[in-house]
Amino acid sequence: MDGCPRGHHRQAVHAVRWVHWLRQATPRHHNRLAARVAQSLDLRVRYIDDVDAVASTSALLPVSSCVCRDLRLAHGRITLTNDAVLLQSCQSGVIFDCFAREGFWVFMGPRDTGSYRMFGTELRVSKLNAAMPSKTVRHHSLFPPRDKANVVRAPARCPQDQLCEDGAASSCVLYHRPESVFTGFLFPHADFVQALAKLGYSVDDGITNLMPLVAYCEDE
Repeated sequence: MDGCPRGHHRQAVHAVRWVHWLRQATPRHHNRLAARVAQSLDLRVRYIDDVDAVASTSALLPVSSCVCRDLRLAHGRITLTNDAVLLQSCQSGVIFDCFAREGFWVFMGPRDTGSYRMFGTELRVSKLNAAMPSKTVRHHSLFPPRDKANVVRAPARCPQDQLCEDGAASSCVLYHRPESVFTGFLFPHADFVQALAKLGYSVDDGITNLMPLVAYCEDE
């Protein structure tokens, strides 16, 4: 952004602010959708009123969000990531998207004893624009894995017009598309965790596994 015309810089600043507003609105939308799913399944969860909505509607509490693309404006420079979280603006643990059947992992920060943050405080990071991955590697025919020892095959697909039977609901995923280009997912392993340690994550802080109740994928 250095050296760009003043008008272009102002437009970029406004664009970043709008994106941050959309990021705040997106978890609210997800929570309202989750509330509808919970009501349909008769789940005992805590509902709250979305006070920022135009009409009265229920949402779920608390709010957790997996950051796929992060954005930061500092000192006239815009930093944009793809499938990574900028740690300097992250206030708690990092939610990591494994794959539909496995759900999400939360790489937690140091234990919080003051503000009751469930996933700990900020990760220890000092480098400028340090980022941490928020999604595992998706393998396909054009990008096959080098070693299949740490790769999980894509889960079985259930037909859209029927549910999984014989207790197989936990081992298959309902997809929007009948086929997908992805054939496997890189499972987080010891070497990956050691790489995260260089970004400020401590193994002693722990990992929380968030298992999905319902998995419906438009695409992995």
